[in-house]
Amino acid sequence: MNRHYLLLFLFLFLAACGDGEKNPDQVYQYSTISELKEGNLDGNIELRGLKQHGDFGLGTFNGLEGEMVFLNGTFYQVDSEGNATVPGDGSLSPFAVITDFIPDNSINVDTYFSCKNLKSLISRNISSKNKIHAVKIS
Repeated sequence: MNRHYLLLFLFLFLAACGDGEKNPDQVYQYSTISELKEGNLDGNIELRGLKQHGDFGLGTFNGLEGEMVFLNGTFYQVDSEGNATVPGDGSLSPFAVITDFIPDNSINVDTYFSCKNLKSLISRNISSKNKIHAVKIS
């Protein structure tokens, strides 16, 4: 399966609200995709700072040096070959989206799903296509 599709499935985020207090559905986003497109590839937020905003998310590292996968409170840096390493807490990011993963729903599946069938299953089980959702696949 293409790694980009896997990342897409992992991170269809929960709806965000920000009233100053931590909300279980809150999403924290550092920077924007348009900043990356403009060539702003160096951030100044450390992973230890991102950890304050949740335990689940996606992003990238300075210079686009790999994909950031944040799963169960551990950051992974995935290179273009699909190799994952655990970077230090001082590593920097120009873009990240983080939340606390608190499931509202669980679906047990005992059979193999193609990407198309998996997308359909997820679509049928989210509350709204107009909200951000987080999906964790084990």
